[in-house]
This record gives sequence, C-alpha cells and structure tokens, in this order.
Amino acid sequence: MAYYGVLLPTIATLIEKLQKIKRESKLQYCTPLVDALIGGVKQRFGYVFESRKCLMATACHPMFRMEYILMEQKADTETGLREEVRRLQTPSTSPTADEEEDPVSEDDITSFFPKKKDDRLDEVEVFLKSLDTSLLTAFASLPKMRRVFIKFNTGVPASAACERLFSVGKDIFTAKRSRLSDKSFERLLMCCVNKRFCSGN
Repeated sequence: MAYYGVLLPTIATLIEKLQKIKRESKLQYCTPLVDALIGGVKQRFGYVFESRKCLMATACHPMFRMEYILMEQKADTETGLREEVRRLQTPSTSPTADEEEDPVSEDDITSFFPKKKDDRLDEVEVFLKSLDTSLLTAFASLPKMRRVFIKFNTGVPASAACERLFSVGKDIFTAKRSRLSDKSFERLLMCCVNKRFCSGN
C-alpha cells in the first residue's frame, strides 16, 4: 500500500499512539524517550500536516478521505478536490450549444418540473459520502476522482534501477558497442551480472 495518501494518516496515528503511551502507561524511566520520539517525528514529518499535496492525496484515498485531516483544513481540502475534478471536465460532459439554446416548447410538460441534478458534476460529494474503502470498487462510477487519486498518490519512479544498470554495464555502454542488437546487449549484460556466480565467488 505504497501510496502518498497513506503517509499523513500513518504519522498522525504514530504520534497519537505515542501520546497515548505517555498518557496512560505509568512510565517510570522512559517518558523522556517517548517525548524525544514524538518531537523527532514532528520535526521530521511535521510538514505533511501543512502540505497541500499530502492533504489532497489523503483526502482522495478511499481508506481515509477526510478522517485524518484537521477540522480547519477540511473545507480548503474539499474545495481543492472540487477544483481538480472541475479541471478534468471534458467537453463531452458539458452541455452543447444546441442543448443550451434549444427553445422550450409550450406543449412540453417536462419543462414544468425541476430538472434532476447531474450526478456527474459532483463526484467529490459522492466519493466523500461513500463508505467503500476498496481501491478496486471505490472509483467504479467516479472516473474523475480516480484520475485525481492517481495524480496525487502515484509517485515518480526512482532512477536507482537505471543507475544500477549503468554501473553494471561498464564496457557494454561504450561507443565501440553502439551497434549491438537488443538480444546481444541483453546477453552481455546478463553475463556481466552473473559472472560472479559462474566463477564460484
């Protein structure tokens, strides 16, 4: 469950549990240790409680939504979610010019009754009121909220694997090997990586 939205609830729960230990357990010698742990966690991760990106990532995660967001931050965070969903509105979801300018017929009885609200325009409200905590089903009928979730909860891939590849490659990546086919490159790289196993070291 390596999503960015998990970070804030994890830190909040950790601080809460440490404070509970300090409050309810009759610590004789370890109170300074608990204080140091709480202080250290707040110093290192205190920014997550103010970071807009972190708040948004938590708010659009179906397991947490607004549960771990402070009361004074909830309104701004919900407004932020609505803005993100509004940015994702496609031309197909907005009424066409023909629909807007279509004159109402006097004989059309449906014009007398109030129009039903378009649920597509308020995915945020539907999502926040839902009790579904599953990532597989929570966004089933909420495509824009799914895209907001992906935007704020998907991290940029690390370059560590690529760096390891180049460090192992050594002579394979030189100019004289520039015309290698993909298959030959793969074989040479595998031989280079597995060399120590073949030599018995």
